[in-house]
Amino acid sequence: MINATTLLPLKSLTAETSITLFKSKPRTDIKELIASISTDGLFNPLIVIKKKNKYEVLDGKKRLRALKALAKSPRFTRALHKIPCVITEVDALQVEALQPSRPSLMREAELAHAVLSDINMHKPWDKIAKRFDCDIKLVSDISTLPRLNPKVLKCFNDAAINLDQAAALATIPNPKAQWELLLQLGPFVSNSKIIEAIKSGETVIELPDDNILIVPSRNPEPDSNFGRSNSVLQDEAFTQPLAA
Repeated sequence: MINATTLLPLKSLTAETSITLFKSKPRTDIKELIASISTDGLFNPLIVIKKKNKYEVLDGKKRLRALKALAKSPRFTRALHKIPCVITEVDALQVEALQPSRPSLMREAELAHAVLSDINMHKPWDKIAKRFDCDIKLVSDISTLPRLNPKVLKCFNDAAINLDQAAALATIPNPKAQWELLLQLGPFVSNSKIIEAIKSGETVIELPDDNILIVPSRNPEPDSNFGRSNSVLQDEAFTQPLAA
């Protein structure tokens, strides 16, 4: 079981365990992590398991090394007194069998806003992925958000749909068709098989209630927003206040 994020003293965290929760993670240089944390803060909490009076880090060993290096500086000692962590209650022997999604301290809309800013500055995607401690696929999905119908974009901004669902709808060039499809899907938008079917370009999708859904036209309209610059749509996408 993985719990909510909590703050733990830096001195209580250890990376002595050889267990790693995530088997595949982007390779990030420790110096880059130190620079990223000192500039932007810690985006993702460490995942830990309690052992006696200490907490062993299962995911985030490099981040812990970077945090301890920063803590030696008088400038950061006070700020790094407590570190965001997620405590897992799973037995250590079961940890390697788990593959949960990486938790994030940022809401998806906030993360998307930050990533789009870097994309607009033409930063390499691999550098962006390292900065935000995520994979290239997430950066790729976020890059598609400017293609969305403003109403669909607002749904993402309000957390009514997630990034994976938004990216699937963005594969349809016609913005009006994106919105129509979202309305037709209703609660089925949370069905991962349907989302994958949309991403793969299928035009006829079977719904769990035995109905058939015809995906709207994938041809862009002459006056559509498709193809507009990231910077323009980024401003439009995040003008609404973020949900609490």
